[in-house]
Amino acid sequence: GNEFCVATNDRYGIDHVGMYGGRIFATAIEATETQFKFHLLSIALDGSVLIEEVTYLTMEKTGVLPAYHVDKTQIYIHRNVAMIPVWMVGDDGTETTQFFGTAIVNLDTKEVTYLDEEPYSVENAEISEITAYGDYFYYCRAEKKKTILYRYNIKDGTEEEHKLMVGFKGNYAVLDDNTIVYTKSNNKVLCVYHRETGENEEKVNLKRWKKWYYNGVAN
Repeated sequence: GNEFCVATNDRYGIDHVGMYGGRIFATAIEATETQFKFHLLSIALDGSVLIEEVTYLTMEKTGVLPAYHVDKTQIYIHRNVAMIPVWMVGDDGTETTQFFGTAIVNLDTKEVTYLDEEPYSVENAEISEITAYGDYFYYCRAEKKKTILYRYNIKDGTEEEHKLMVGFKGNYAVLDDNTIVYTKSNNKVLCVYHRETGENEEKVNLKRWKKWYYNGVAN
């Protein structure tokens, strides 16, 4: 019943796919004569139905090209909300000029918002290391030489910065709404952040622990 085959078609360039709620979701880029259109698709598991859920970004063909099939453009869905990073480069295929953006798509209302003021810009920070817990997406932003951990409230759209210790590079795990475990100093030190108090604790010197562990194994 579709105009084109779900498995193979000439309309969409599929970027990333993932499973959620018993369906396949995919980010796809459609190239028209004058624009690139970024769509979020949902596909039945048997391939019988393809739905264009929402167009989350439209850009004119003005010397900038979308980047396909890279970690920077994956899709993350949690509590029926999708977080979709986008990345563009100069039309010569190099990374000398890079444009970043992050779309937030509510699958219930089809509303599209963005983490930054502009849908994509050279001024937007790249986000990475995206996870989800409770009512939040967690992710890192590269700001100058620092890596900052943020969380995005799915319910009200607010953003909150977590002030982790100097040396954090993006390796973390969310244990609960108040506790984040992370490493710093090239993963040599294990730390704990308590969100409610803002306190950071150094727990384990991993370099020393590894030396003890491997010496114990060797003996």
